[in-house]
Amino acid sequence: MCRERYGSKTLFDVEVGYQFNQVNLSVGVRNLFDTYPDHPSSNTDINTGGDCTVTGGTCAKDYNNNFGVFPWAAASPFGYNGRYLYARLETTLTR
Repeated sequence: MCRERYGSKTLFDVEVGYQFNQVNLSVGVRNLFDTYPDHPSSNTDINTGGDCTVTGGTCAKDYNNNFGVFPWAAASPFGYNGRYLYARLETTLTR
């Protein structure tokens, strides 16, 4: 089993909106500063003290990143897609 250590991160989300009569228009950004999780860096098997990259070791060779498909750990608490921009239009439909 590999031990991985990750540093703390702070994320900033921003949204502004305006109401036009019956319509609300909002634009926003999630992860404003395009923050990404740390890359997995541990190579130490906590059970044996050996190197996880050695063939036949007891921990996954992919460092929890889906066999090299993603450069970050699959269990990232805030995702790994970076900045996300959006617009939202809302209205109330009445009879």
